[in-house]
Amino acid sequence: MAEETNLDVNDNKSLDTIKDSNINNFSDDVIESSKTSIVLVDFWAPWCQPCKQLTPLLEKITHQYNGKIKLVKINIDENQAIASQMGVQSIPAVFAFKDGKPIDGFMGSITENEILGFVEKIAGKKDNTLDQILSMAQECQTNGNIVEAINFFKEALELETENIIIICGLAECYLKEKNILEAEKIINTVPKNKDNNIDVIRIRALIEIGNQSQMTISNEDINILKTKIEKNPTDHQSMIDLSLALNAIEQFDDAIDIILKSIKVDKEWNDKFAQKQLLKFFDAWGIGSKVSLSGRRKLSAILFS
Repeated sequence: MAEETNLDVNDNKSLDTIKDSNINNFSDDVIESSKTSIVLVDFWAPWCQPCKQLTPLLEKITHQYNGKIKLVKINIDENQAIASQMGVQSIPAVFAFKDGKPIDGFMGSITENEILGFVEKIAGKKDNTLDQILSMAQECQTNGNIVEAINFFKEALELETENIIIICGLAECYLKEKNILEAEKIINTVPKNKDNNIDVIRIRALIEIGNQSQMTISNEDINILKTKIEKNPTDHQSMIDLSLALNAIEQFDDAIDIILKSIKVDKEWNDKFAQKQLLKFFDAWGIGSKVSLSGRRKLSAILFS
């Protein structure tokens, strides 16, 4: 087995600022939670068209408050008892909870500015400085909460459209969602004079590798490629394909070793394609990562032996 790499692996924590709830969890999600922060409760239903307009606005404003308020969504079709207890006569209906009890609310669809005014009256002005929004985006990204991270990065990008940290962060989130097209679209907004930025190079390499290997990798696929190489040790294309498959399942050292095998057989094959592929991996993994440094040493040993 290849040596252990030093690439970061994200855990799956959640900021829990927006969630769906039900009659069983209402006490914890709303009553108890409102003792430490403002909780907005959105009563909605799948057939309610105004709800489909209001809920995204509530989510957007909740994001903007950077954890100061929470949004709990209740489907009244599945939780009629709660709606009845709250006196919900029509939807959409929104209630604000604080210290374990409802303190204000409204029914019907209202504008984004009106929602913001409603929330500001209860929770105060939102703090939407770039640094704090970016911090929330990065925290969500680190914790594996990619959907929220994308929303925060988008909000930050509206404030500073040429910020490399924001652009690369958003592009990387799209890559984690397997949305290569959006990642490419975002990274292409980088100003030309910043194309050599190390993070931009890394994201572009990830996109290029993603475009090379847009397929579902199975153990059977990997075994077929290994068998082809065993039968024909000069099958360079199968070695490249196997390296991409191993990279996709994060067996990075094994991916390096199979490309090095191709280079040992013929350094010049297809205009040094194997060497170029390996350098692309190094860019994608990060120039200073343990696996890239190890791979570069192995490559140098072959090229300069």
